[in-house]
Order: sequence, then structure tokens, then C-alpha cells
Amino acid sequence: MSGKPVRDLKRKWHPAVGIALAAVVFLGSAWAVAARFSQTSISPVEAERSPDFSDRPDASPSPAPAPSVPAAQASASPDATSIPGNQSTAVANRQGSLRISNPTEFPTRVVLMARRAATPVNYELPAHWDFAPQEGGAKGLLVSLPDRSIRVKKGDILVAFAQDGSRRYWGPYVVGETETPRWNPKAKEWQFVLQP
Repeated sequence: MSGKPVRDLKRKWHPAVGIALAAVVFLGSAWAVAARFSQTSISPVEAERSPDFSDRPDASPSPAPAPSVPAAQASASPDATSIPGNQSTAVANRQGSLRISNPTEFPTRVVLMARRAATPVNYELPAHWDFAPQEGGAKGLLVSLPDRSIRVKKGDILVAFAQDGSRRYWGPYVVGETETPRWNPKAKEWQFVLQP
């Protein structure tokens, strides 16, 4: 202390002290986070067991609603009827565009999973369209994608669900195997009308 006043002396920290202090803070924070999440974690016994929803009334899928065709539509297009099961080769050749109508009171999303041509089991990336209540009217709307055209064929899957939180859904419908969607031979398109 010769020659320097006490107020001019600076305390110097050794770098090891700063690193040790940072490590203690980091490890303490990590421990606190780990302790928080370990209290809410799922035990291995619960994780292996799948939940049983069989006793819930809304657990089973709703049956496909019976299609109802208005009298004006039925008389105007008698060819747009369901396809009998014995004409499976004729159904396999039916490829066309997709026309969708939402006469329900629900805002809905319609999803199409198109089957790949090369492999009968795999499907392409799903495409979807959103419809407002009553959108599409009696004629329906012809749907498309910005990057490719839609060609619906036998085996493609259609499903629709309400987007208002009501948990209402329609389908799944398999093109050419269920009554909906219906083939319109005049327009060469599949018509998908959601039933209220």
C-alpha cells in the first residue's frame, strides 16, 4: 500500500471465480426446471397403456349419413345415382374432378387423401378446402389446387369436419365404394354433398 490511496485500489476477480459462479447459476436453474417437469411427467406404466374410450358415447365413429337427393335434383340427373357393387370395373375407370357443396349450418373443412397410382396402399399428401355454412348451394363448387389438378378416382378418401368446435364430422367416404360421393357421368365428376 505504499504510494496508492485506498480508494484507488480495484478489486480484481479471478476468471475462475466468474466461471464457477455462472456454472452454479446454470446448474441451479437446470435443477429447478427438471424438478418442475418431473412432477408432471407420465410414469412408464401409464405411457405403455393406451386410454380406453369404449365407454364414452362419442368415442365410436358416427355412421355415414344416408344421402338424400332433393326431388328436383333426382329428376334432373337420374344418372347421378350410387354405383352398384357388381360394377367395380366400371367404377375403377371413373376419374374426374371434384365438386363439393356444404348445405349444412356448420363451417367445414373437407379433406381429400388421394391414392397414389403406383402403390394401392400409399396416399399422397392430403389436400383440404374450407367451406362456410351453406357454401356451394345446389350446384356445388368445383375444387382445385394451385399447383396441380384434382383427379378423384376409386379408393380416394374424403372426410369433412366442422370447424366450430361442435365435434361434428362426416365420413370417411371411400370414392367408388361408399354411396357418397356420387359419380355424375355427364359432367365426368364426383359430387360430394355434405348432409345436414
